[in-house]
Amino acid sequence: MLRASAAERNAVPLTNVLAKYLLEDMKLLEISSGTGQHIIEFATKFPYVTFQPSEVDARCLHSIVAYIDHNRLANVRVPLYIDVTKPVNHWALPTDYGPLAVDVILNINMIHISSNAAIEGLFRASIWYSIKTWFWTSYHIWTICNRWSYYTSIKHRFPRQST
Repeated sequence: MLRASAAERNAVPLTNVLAKYLLEDMKLLEISSGTGQHIIEFATKFPYVTFQPSEVDARCLHSIVAYIDHNRLANVRVPLYIDVTKPVNHWALPTDYGPLAVDVILNINMIHISSNAAIEGLFRASIWYSIKTWFWTSYHIWTICNRWSYYTSIKHRFPRQST
């Protein structure tokens, strides 16, 4: 299982924000689930929500599966391979996660390392889902204050996704 220190640091604040919005029987689609740490944290705290993780990176997909297997949470589905640069109708979505069926789209720590095509695809997907989606959130770091060195290190580590 992969571990990201940022996921450990921001899990509680993100959980606190989600607690204000997640209701019983909701379906949440996470775009770019990374290591899988967040989805497990959220699924543990919100057992009444069904979580659908997704990722484009093969190593992360394997990590998400390992977290799911280790934690045995019934409300987390097998992760999907989703490339947000592709149109939503090309994604292999379960039938119950199509338009009008998702309550929340969640995206954490993707935009700041992504290409313009990926960012545009993420927003196109949120529009495609938006008829029923009442809450859309995105959490990211931005290049402010003294974070420029961190930003450039991220860009260097993820050149394929970066602009």
